[in-house]
Amino acid sequence: MMAATIFIVDDDQNIRELLSVNLIAAGYTVIEASNGKEAMGKIRERVPELIILDIMMPEIDGWEFCKFVRDDPQLENIKIIIQIPHAHELMRTNKHKPGNMAVIVNAPKLGLRSFEDAVEASNGR
Repeated sequence: MMAATIFIVDDDQNIRELLSVNLIAAGYTVIEASNGKEAMGKIRERVPELIILDIMMPEIDGWEFCKFVRDDPQLENIKIIIQIPHAHELMRTNKHKPGNMAVIVNAPKLGLRSFEDAVEASNGR
């Protein structure tokens, strides 16, 4: 059985590396992109089961990328974990939040165990 594929979309290289190293060690296959524009180009190379998505990025932000995914019938059912920097973004998140989506406020400060729990819950493990 192939490992589940997780797509990390974040403009912060340190966050991508931290998540990648730990997810690979946990047995996942990881794809990375540094912004929404790059992610749009990569997502069909290997369609992931889960996207970990930063909202605040240059070029194409997380909201626009999320809309791109949800508007595509081949991608619309991918589970998404959205990372938001501040709790006040929750109001905007609730307005945009379709199914198959979890929201984590300031994910890097949660601690790895909490983030792994969110990944596993979103991935049905």
